[in-house]
Amino acid sequence: MLKRFAAAFAAILLLGGAAPTEQQHGGSIGDGARAVFLQCGNFRTPAMARAGACTAAIKSGALPPQLLAGAYVMRGMALVELSRFDAAKTDYDAALGHVPDFTPAYMARADLDLGLREQEKAIATLDEVIRRKPDDIQALVKRGGILNIAGRQDAAIADFTEAIRLNPERAGSFVDRGLAYQNKGDFDHAAADFDEAIRLGGKVSAAYSARGRLRFRQDAFAAAADDFTAAADLAPADPYAALWRFLAQARTGQPDEAAAELERRAGRLNTAVWPGPIVSLFLGRLAPDALDPGEHVLPLEQLGANCELHFYRGEHHLLHGESERAAAEFRLAVATGITEYVEYGAAQRELDRLGR
Repeated sequence: MLKRFAAAFAAILLLGGAAPTEQQHGGSIGDGARAVFLQCGNFRTPAMARAGACTAAIKSGALPPQLLAGAYVMRGMALVELSRFDAAKTDYDAALGHVPDFTPAYMARADLDLGLREQEKAIATLDEVIRRKPDDIQALVKRGGILNIAGRQDAAIADFTEAIRLNPERAGSFVDRGLAYQNKGDFDHAAADFDEAIRLGGKVSAAYSARGRLRFRQDAFAAAADDFTAAADLAPADPYAALWRFLAQARTGQPDEAAAELERRAGRLNTAVWPGPIVSLFLGRLAPDALDPGEHVLPLEQLGANCELHFYRGEHHLLHGESERAAAEFRLAVATGITEYVEYGAAQRELDRLGR
């Protein structure tokens, strides 16, 4: 989650990878400062190196306010990866000191609060963004997502509905609202929102995955497999789409065909980095006890990775007819309490199916 947000923020701030210009950011910036700033936003480099580059950019004195705020936010993100959470919060506050309405700083702070399991703080942070900018769709969607995680589905649905009112063509808002309806137990409205998301953005793999998981929950495994096939075709490097496609097809009584298709798709997946090793588990290349998120997971994401670990171990045991071992793993997935991960709810559903 944190890396995905960081990458998205960098792309926005750096205008899709282009060097910032004076006209775009309202100030003069020399070539040296521009180069250092771009190093600061290069999320392919280690966190320590990025933090150093951001510090150099901040100390250069050459950045206009918008870019200076951006440098503080990106240094904060690097510090989060280094588990220096208080220092990261200080940087986010510094960004807001330079640009009080700098939404990325609020978003990063909310993500950190959420990672620290401080949901109400995250919601309060986003309340402030929306107070300042009532039409900020990004903040509305983020707050709605956290409200959904916190079990406040009606409030979440209200935020997503407002985001849809502001931009009725944004497919992602329908996906998010559908997830809130699903968590509320209103599967008809959830399905309708997923259908609309697919209609609006037919090439959005997340919409197919969301509908596929709903259908999987409802035991419509063949239809779920079709949705996950579409999701995996649209995002061939996404291991989750490939994994869920495998699970759905296996539930239709075709485990060998499902494994063959997973094998075919595995060539496009990075099986060395989490969650890639889960693919190796289902292909028989890795024993369940050897499955481990390892060092590739950020500290704040470790609990979520553990939820995934136990869920997919449980699915592996289930496919091999080991229902007792499967149930034990599903209970461990639920015990993590990481409700925002789809594997949490999926583990609960599997326990229901097993009558546990």
